[in-house]
Amino acid sequence: MPEKFNCSKCKDSGWTLFTDKNGFKIAIPCDCEIGVKSVLRRAGIPERYLDCSFENFKVSVPKAVGLKKAKTLLYDYVELELFKKKYGFLIKGTVGCGKTHLCAAVARALVKKGFYKIYFVDFKELLDDIKSTFSFSSDINEADVLSPILNTSLLIIDDLGSERNTEWTEDVFARILNYRYNRGLPVIITTNYFDREVKGALSGETLEERVGIRMRSRLYEMCRDIEIIGPDYRMLMHKK
Repeated sequence: MPEKFNCSKCKDSGWTLFTDKNGFKIAIPCDCEIGVKSVLRRAGIPERYLDCSFENFKVSVPKAVGLKKAKTLLYDYVELELFKKKYGFLIKGTVGCGKTHLCAAVARALVKKGFYKIYFVDFKELLDDIKSTFSFSSDINEADVLSPILNTSLLIIDDLGSERNTEWTEDVFARILNYRYNRGLPVIITTNYFDREVKGALSGETLEERVGIRMRSRLYEMCRDIEIIGPDYRMLMHKK
């Protein structure tokens, strides 16, 4: 009896063979769900966000402000290929309002359009990865950690400001932003911090206080602001 596959094109491997103009066969991700998730994993999207899409993003959350606008702006960013204009977004939002979901939705939509050069990183985890290279027993160095982050076509940084600003953290962030700014490479960044006092914000500190005045200024040049203010959606779901 022939073996059954969910995807007849890739036989559930997530990969198909493509013949280029020179006659060479090249393995490319299949456009099926297995292939899409394979690319998202390699891009660093956390496992719990692999299924996140624009279609399953909820905009009818009670007392939430900015959800629909945020979804529309980011959806158009992908569908109208505005990312090619070399600007990104700074998504400022209260805890649990869907910032990471939206970033994962952007990545998923881009992958389904055949755009694979995406890298997702949690800012605190990035700093921890760099610190781990300082050990004499480490097999990798700081350049190994930063290279994919610096050079990917679209970088997504999640939870900026989660680590308190120091001269070292500001220097790391400056290196990333300045490198990408000078080469016209866009970033999408999420943060729980705002530029003003916001009810329900993580703390009374501003984003400028968390990342430094110099880097906040650079973000104005590289990113368009999106604000989402609302209840913690995870908490709402837990109460149901």
